[in-house]
Amino acid sequence: MTYDLLKLAHVIGTVLIGAGLIGVWINDLQFRQTLELVRFSESIRNIAVFYDGLVAPGAIILLVSGTWMITAFYGGWSFISIPWLAAWLLCSCLNSSKATPSRVFISCDYAA
Repeated sequence: MTYDLLKLAHVIGTVLIGAGLIGVWINDLQFRQTLELVRFSESIRNIAVFYDGLVAPGAIILLVSGTWMITAFYGGWSFISIPWLAAWLLCSCLNSSKATPSRVFISCDYAA
């Protein structure tokens, strides 16, 4: 039962990351095509919202559920003795540490 719930959380994390990256991609396409400052700043804000609201939480859910599944399957922390699995988990943890909320600041000069 626990494994099924962890697998569901893992799938939810994957879907969140995918949906967030699609939203980032669509807004990226939109802000590259516009010449208006209002639409440009709105697209940049939407990119930050998609990243902070979907991609970062999805990565954290994916990391936690994946680590929990590994420890449940291998009977605790004995998976550390398997070199490739320990290296994979270490790389995942280090990569997910970059998933902090991003802040996008747009400086506008209206002195023209």
